[in-house]
Amino acid sequence: PSQTLVAFKNYSDYQITGVFGASNFSVQKIKSDMGCTAPRTIQFVSGYGIIRLTHRGFALYNGVDDRLLSEEIRPYIVGHDDIQGLNFSAVSRSWATQNPNPPFYIAACPVNGNTQTRVFVYDLVRKAWTICDFAAAFASLALLLSPLAQPSAVATTATGGQILSLFTGTKTDNGTAIPWSVRFKPFSIGSFLRPAFWRRLVVDMLFTTPSQAVTAQSTLLGLPTLVTKTMTYTSPASGSLWGSMVWGSGVWGASGTVDGRQDISIMKTANAVTLDLSGTGNVRIRGIAFQGKSKPLNKVLTTV
Repeated sequence: PSQTLVAFKNYSDYQITGVFGASNFSVQKIKSDMGCTAPRTIQFVSGYGIIRLTHRGFALYNGVDDRLLSEEIRPYIVGHDDIQGLNFSAVSRSWATQNPNPPFYIAACPVNGNTQTRVFVYDLVRKAWTICDFAAAFASLALLLSPLAQPSAVATTATGGQILSLFTGTKTDNGTAIPWSVRFKPFSIGSFLRPAFWRRLVVDMLFTTPSQAVTAQSTLLGLPTLVTKTMTYTSPASGSLWGSMVWGSGVWGASGTVDGRQDISIMKTANAVTLDLSGTGNVRIRGIAFQGKSKPLNKVLTTV
């Protein structure tokens, strides 16, 4: 809608105004040194601005300000401790697209070699990042538009010539249950330096695939002894059921939707805990809650 073109170089960006050759034609440098290191990650996001990958991370230019969006996930871009960063010698191969529902900015980037194995998902509404690792390495991303259906984001695989649908609610991979895993942020009660007694963990899940066995394994890290719990649920196709799970389970009508709530006993002391959940099958994690109590600080005696 405006007569302004935004051009990116590696470490600088410019606004080009007017028509080439006209008296009002001008090129102005934007007050930023971020530019763009991966041209295929440039996406104009309606209502927000232009998002792209720079040498500092993902940045948003809204026509006035150019600011970083990815400071909280910086280790996944440049690396830190045991987290490997992106392969910046091949980062120009990165690819991005948008997902309309939910509204996401999606970027796939290389970590080892030239294929895109780390996928960054930015929730435009909640302004929050999720790091995804898919079973297949991606070669490109695209948004398919159709006048008869909702737009859908797809990815092409680096090997095999497959086209995969993303964030469409697909329950299987060509008829096979999909393995998954997720790690949540560390949990603490108050300061990470203050010990706490962790009594139990409650995980609330929803299973939407009828007659499919779903196995969910939770692992609690950061405790003196690793706590693991394996849960297996089978969603019946129809009918009414109650009482076959921990805290019961229910089928709502003939939809085969099963509600499962798992109570995991911990009964250990630790400063903080990290929760890993993994399994197979179509699962919606609706909520997690730790129950614990902060403990008093221990008196530390020092000798001078």
